[in-house]
Amino acid sequence: MDLDENRRKIIRSNSNILVIGGPGSGKTTIALLKCFDFIKEKKLNRGQQVLFLSFSRNAKARVIESASSFEEYVELKNKIVVQTFHGFFLDIVKDYGYLLGARKKISIIPPHDEAILRRGREENSPDWLSELENNFVEEGKIVFDLFAPKALSVLKRSRRILKLLSNRFPLVIVDEAQDTGSTQWEIVQCFSKYSQLLLLADLKQQIYDYRPDVSIERINEIREVLRPVEYNLEGDNFRSPNTEILQFALDMYERKDIKRTYNGVEIFGYRNQLGYKQRALKRALGQTFKTIKEATGESPKSVAILCTRNKGVKSVSKILNEAGISHKYQFDEIATNISSRLVACLLEPVMDEQQHLIFCLFIVREFYSSKGKSKDVDKVDRWINDVKEGKRIRGTFVSSLSRVISQIKLVRFSGNPAKDWRNIQSILVDSNNNNELIRIAKYSENLVAFNRGKKIMEGLTRAWDQMRGYIDARGVLQNALIETQISNTTPKENGINVMNMHQSKGKEFDSVIIYQNDYECSFELRDERNNQEKIRKLLFVGSTRAKQHLQIVIQFGANISMIQNLKTA
Repeated sequence: MDLDENRRKIIRSNSNILVIGGPGSGKTTIALLKCFDFIKEKKLNRGQQVLFLSFSRNAKARVIESASSFEEYVELKNKIVVQTFHGFFLDIVKDYGYLLGARKKISIIPPHDEAILRRGREENSPDWLSELENNFVEEGKIVFDLFAPKALSVLKRSRRILKLLSNRFPLVIVDEAQDTGSTQWEIVQCFSKYSQLLLLADLKQQIYDYRPDVSIERINEIREVLRPVEYNLEGDNFRSPNTEILQFALDMYERKDIKRTYNGVEIFGYRNQLGYKQRALKRALGQTFKTIKEATGESPKSVAILCTRNKGVKSVSKILNEAGISHKYQFDEIATNISSRLVACLLEPVMDEQQHLIFCLFIVREFYSSKGKSKDVDKVDRWINDVKEGKRIRGTFVSSLSRVISQIKLVRFSGNPAKDWRNIQSILVDSNNNNELIRIAKYSENLVAFNRGKKIMEGLTRAWDQMRGYIDARGVLQNALIETQISNTTPKENGINVMNMHQSKGKEFDSVIIYQNDYECSFELRDERNNQEKIRKLLFVGSTRAKQHLQIVIQFGANISMIQNLKTA
């Protein structure tokens, strides 16, 4: 990147800085260059570092990947900390939680257990909030949504700790500043007292403003409170420079006249019938691979199929599965984690079949509790009591589960966790079992399918090596899931990825396919049929994830005024 005058000023400035720029404008790059220069010019002491805060593990991985491309990174990487907001706030709470009354070592209640504990109560119900506070004080247990409030409490209560952290991080870089929630924004303001701030923002990508604590006025609040020196990089495009993808996205977002064609952008329609949907997606993927290979000599390494709604994501995934097309998709993590706990329980040695059945039924109860299905929870409670009392139980669910346990008790495990895990899954989803048991068990397939199983398998391998059995497999699973939630690693976006547009934020792909269907993932969002501001912003974010090629696949007859002039192939 050639440094223009604005970028040189950003690097040299000692003031708080606000950088406004669109997707691919080089915000991350200039932040890293500022970071390298700051470390060398300020001659940071031992223990001092630059803090780079991002919203997600994917965004964090992207920052680290970008940093790794600079020669300076090898020498200076120990002076740079790239953290998610959640990870940084958790570190503060772990170090200083005792000041807030926590009597035990801080531990995390993962989302699937939080859903179980909440039992369908509203997130802001007084008794639930009281229970969370009691869990924190008495047990040191904390849910993800309390990381920021508790960290803020520490910083507000102790100026000494704030000064200590500010001295450790004399420069704090905040990515996607427009999306900071109210508590995150308060924490940023705390650091502004003693640290220099560099905030990166783009209002066109503020797609989380439906959250009650995210304000469309955040950028103006930053300007008013911090009074930063502001630089605008919106005219630059380093992500898709040889295409007109960004120009199309801007024209669509800014309600300008849409041209007939844009270099790198294609649109075509399909009939709203199952066979035609599959044909359309196959055609889109085929065209993507053909176009990029002709242009670069190589096939695309990453492709995203994006939908406006989760219903569309599920539909696309189902269509690709039926076509035998391998892909990754964003799944129901809570249901997947609880279903995987059932598999882990069945990996553990069966010492007493009745007791093991009760263990498994408690997990089934957790599954229904996480869904807020109180009638099913009550039903499983009755089953558990009946099993304890040796009563006959109506229906086939309990008898199927009991039969599975008896069958697994006779299995000789191989010591290969992945193989043994799949063996348990195959026994659970046997066609002779109860359909509801099969449905619950199938959620566990997502765990490994989306690269979440590596740490679990490593833990199970250690357990086998030590005990020649999978003793406490549920504990191994729990530890691995928590570690994955806050880890420094993130799955690569290689291959074909299916997700909603909110999930695509902070990512980039060689090619993007935007899939529209009036019934599953419409371009008309609720409550905004007329102004279309939110859908334009969402489509802007989705479109600009593409580096080389963008396709829009729409249902015939769909009235999409914002792109109606595009020439349909």
